[in-house]
Amino acid sequence: MLKNKYKNKVCYIVASGPSLIGVDLRWLKDELTIGVNRAYMITEPQGFVCTYHCAHDASTEARDIYDDYAKLDTGVVIASNAKRKYNYTAENLLKVVTFARRRDANKFHHDLDVTRNVLSGGTVVIDMAIPLAMHMGVTTIYLLGCDCNSVPDGEPWRAYGGAVHLGNRARRRHADFMSQALKAYPKVRDYALSQGVAILNAGVGGALHAFPRVSLSSLRTQLDVIRQDRHPLENKHRGKRCFVLVPGPSLLDHDISWLKDEITVALSTADIVCKEQGFEPTYVTSSDASRRSAKIQLPRWAKLKTSKLVLSNYIVNGWKYTPPNLEMTVDFAPVLQREETDYFDHDLGSSPRNVLCGGLVTVDLGLTLPMYLGCNPIYLVGCDHTLEPHVREVGGAKERDRDTYRKATEAFEVVGRYARERGFVIQNTTKSSSLTTFDYVDFDSLR
Repeated sequence: MLKNKYKNKVCYIVASGPSLIGVDLRWLKDELTIGVNRAYMITEPQGFVCTYHCAHDASTEARDIYDDYAKLDTGVVIASNAKRKYNYTAENLLKVVTFARRRDANKFHHDLDVTRNVLSGGTVVIDMAIPLAMHMGVTTIYLLGCDCNSVPDGEPWRAYGGAVHLGNRARRRHADFMSQALKAYPKVRDYALSQGVAILNAGVGGALHAFPRVSLSSLRTQLDVIRQDRHPLENKHRGKRCFVLVPGPSLLDHDISWLKDEITVALSTADIVCKEQGFEPTYVTSSDASRRSAKIQLPRWAKLKTSKLVLSNYIVNGWKYTPPNLEMTVDFAPVLQREETDYFDHDLGSSPRNVLCGGLVTVDLGLTLPMYLGCNPIYLVGCDHTLEPHVREVGGAKERDRDTYRKATEAFEVVGRYARERGFVIQNTTKSSSLTTFDYVDFDSLR
């Protein structure tokens, strides 16, 4: 019922840290949300409840959680021991997760259909909420209110209930509990990335630094943009992972045939490799309007049956190129007027655009297009970024000189900072690449 129900979607996990005190969450009303424990006490006063709620606390103090769950219009996922203790049989119970008696595990996984060991000593975000999102096929997860702070005496412990006064023993116990969780989160992050899932921390402050940070205000702005009447490509594949196929020599060493059902962006001549391996990429993009490139590539692209073209105005206007599969024309400033800039944004609808590094398509379209499509995470394949001028790219693309690659290196740094600030995860699957801006991930592990 739940497995892959929301494949390639975005999910928001609402915890109960004090950073959510006074925060407007009403914009999440129509989004996929998972509430942790008593998250409904935060959202109900704002006019909605999360899509799902999960809990595994079977202590006497937790009885009210399950009493309240039975009254909520929400899907409920709870631990087997809590179900037994409180005889939870409400109609909204969707799944019971079985935990083993042995409490601690060394590895994290998201299979809710097998008996689980807990990773962190019992943190429901780690042991239930994140696995539930991944079990449902989600590929981008935002954490809200997951503060992981120790509790100063007399300060709010949760986003509800006001200030608390804990004894020294209780404070030490809570601090030890949070310490275990903070050690476990990097394991969760690494496992999620190996499964093609990006987890971002949208909290304010807090001690959790295992995940890239993104601001709540920027997430709300993204949703507002999505709900407006914009170009059909904008956020079309929101939350889905994307593979950017760069025509570096190493692309020939990869078995990319399994990408036929993934979102793929082929740069310049990379579509040739896709065809050789039995599929067409989802998108083909380029900004090269040279005579040599036009003679070789334009006739080939026009014959693509399923691929959509996203090309620069240099190509479309310069060669009066308007094939049926042309999906979008990106308006760059005229060559003689354009400026190389250290400013980057991913709004391909803005006009006119200046190039970031002298026109390297990987930067100015290759990474920009997936972000414009709303994809997350983004994987670079075949991005050798070689400094050796004699190495040719596949398909006969022109050689790059050292100065171009120096500029490109600087440009990648700009894009990397921009992506991290906005919650985009970019990883490089090319082991031999000299590009160190993005973390390396093994390509085959993403199958």
